[in-house]
Amino acid sequence: MTSANPTRVGLWFGLAAYGWWAFVFPLHVKALGAVAPAAITAEPVAWSLEILAHRIVWSLLFCLMLCWRRQSFGQLKATLRDRTALRRLMLAAVLVTVNWSVFIVAVARGEMYRAGIGYFVTPVVQIALGTLLLGERLRRAQWCAVGLAGIGMAVLLGIAVVLGGELPWIEAALAISFGFYGLVRKGVKVGPVVGLTVETGVLTPIAIAWLLLGPGLLAVPPAFVEGGAATASMLALTGISTAVPLLCFAAAAARLPLSTIGFLQFTAPTGQVLLGVLVYGERPADPSLWFGYALIWLAVLVLAVDMLRARMRNGR
Repeated sequence: MTSANPTRVGLWFGLAAYGWWAFVFPLHVKALGAVAPAAITAEPVAWSLEILAHRIVWSLLFCLMLCWRRQSFGQLKATLRDRTALRRLMLAAVLVTVNWSVFIVAVARGEMYRAGIGYFVTPVVQIALGTLLLGERLRRAQWCAVGLAGIGMAVLLGIAVVLGGELPWIEAALAISFGFYGLVRKGVKVGPVVGLTVETGVLTPIAIAWLLLGPGLLAVPPAFVEGGAATASMLALTGISTAVPLLCFAAAAARLPLSTIGFLQFTAPTGQVLLGVLVYGERPADPSLWFGYALIWLAVLVLAVDMLRARMRNGR
């Protein structure tokens, strides 16, 4: 019996990871809002912070179980003793917390499509950071993509200022936080499970403190206690919902070329935008904002075509 094609297996793992980020976790957050009491979900920020805190705590428990299963405690201890790696992972923990919290707020506010736009901009931000901070040289098409995305964000900002609407802080915060997160994690040579274990371990004391004190400070009942068994169970499942796509991504990255991974990453924001617009009927506050979004999508298209051409040249 012949073994499966590694590339085909990696492609399925990649689609599973990005499909999870595109559909499963957003639907998970939406379902949480449906089963939780209205008195809790009426405050999107407080509700999002409770989801975030539970996501951190349960992710740590799930990652510790995975470390035990994979016998990775030796690597975990070595990472904790490495001060440089630990400092980088602490910074990465702050950045990923910002990213997670903004995404949850966007979904809770009924603006999932804005989160998708933010993740569309992320590869362009990563390219710009590589040029500015790592001295990487860009091809002409990459410069064009960076310029188009920058103009698109400027258009969104200008329309918001002129019309007195909300600034594109969700899109900008998601793109910048995850762009810098990738930059920081690039210098830490640890696997995704060990890295996520350290990141969530650093954040867990703060998350537990918030779960104990936050509801009282904001005068909002704790969902885990007041929301019933369904809400408590779905909050606990946020740990699995966080770790599973990371494991799938790690399996895909081990089997696929980086260029293929680069193409797959566009599927997650595409799914989020389609889910928000087509399923939940989300729309921008002003139709003119679609022009700024169109420039961002054009930048992504230019970047994708350039990646395809580069891959074809490398193949030859």
